[in-house]
Amino acid sequence: RCLSDWSSDVCSSDLWLKKAADGGYGPALLEIATVPRPRDPSLTKADKRKRHNDFLEKLKTAHEALLVEARGGDLESIFFLGASESSFSLHGITHKGECVPWLRKAAEMDHPKASFELASYLKQSENPSDQTESIEWYKRSVEVGETQSKVLATIELVRLYSHGSAFIALKRDVQEAMNWAKKGATLEGITIEDYLLTNGLQDPRKIPKGQIKFE
Repeated sequence: RCLSDWSSDVCSSDLWLKKAADGGYGPALLEIATVPRPRDPSLTKADKRKRHNDFLEKLKTAHEALLVEARGGDLESIFFLGASESSFSLHGITHKGECVPWLRKAAEMDHPKASFELASYLKQSENPSDQTESIEWYKRSVEVGETQSKVLATIELVRLYSHGSAFIALKRDVQEAMNWAKKGATLEGITIEDYLLTNGLQDPRKIPKGQIKFE
């Protein structure tokens, strides 16, 4: 990307983003704040510290703007506030888990990316009920998500039903796995065989006994 600073020259395709950021729109401020900067070996320690501090200030500004807009009901701000949980908590702007309710709210409002993001977050939980809930959000993502989220959700569902899960006592279900594989293949406009191959999935009907986790 050619965006590196709010005041820098930008590509024409990014002018709308800079304009939105200049207007204080949270999602735009966040996107610009998190654009990776090229590595510069000539920077001194002081320069690096200043660059990092500048980044933190922009991230805090974006978080503050997102909060205001999310509380006002702006769906994009609600989503970005929740989906950026890891960035905000990593840099001490929020406590871990503080932004997750916003992600859940975005998913409940059918933001096209939120269901998949929430499912992925819940899947990493050490709580079995959270992992069980993640399945329903993956399924919801296939219904209302953007195309990429839909495909990624089918991949997760195929894997889960192909192997089963002892942790959440979910039995392996070959037919269910194949149903999601068919949906994924349809979404990508390819055969089931190509869908499984290109997405690194095993044929649900041919999973070796030793790889089955619960049946």
